[in-house]
Amino acid sequence: MWRATPYGSIYRLELDPTSPTGPARLGLLARSSGAASGWSSPDNIAHNGKTLMVQEDPANATFAGQRAPRIYSFSTGTTARRGAGEAVVTLEHPTCDDVTGTCWESCGIIDASAWFGPGFWLFDVQAHTLVSPGASLPKESGQLLLLRLRGS
Repeated sequence: MWRATPYGSIYRLELDPTSPTGPARLGLLARSSGAASGWSSPDNIAHNGKTLMVQEDPANATFAGQRAPRIYSFSTGTTARRGAGEAVVTLEHPTCDDVTGTCWESCGIIDASAWFGPGFWLFDVQAHTLVSPGASLPKESGQLLLLRLRGS
């Protein structure tokens, strides 16, 4: 039975490579129970063949200061448990508050193993409330980070 959730779900869509417009399979990989009990509000994703990296969007009201947003790693192998996921990165600020300057999010992640070797990922952190020197945007700063996650 399919149902909507305010916290987010992650699905796997399988297309037939010989007939990509033909029948496809859609399966539920994981469903969130909310930020208080695990991952929530999936936003950006990357996949390298065996690991799915999922970034959370803290602007979703389900966070409400319960904790800082994270990046989760999900195994997509045949032995993966549905709903399993491990937090591998936690951002510094637990709330998204423009007044105090803490509205940051991890946004955009790619498999970087072709350039740095197995288990490397590139992601960025957008600091929506920090001034970016030399840019025409008054409050958009950020940085690019390299993550090594052994076995991913």
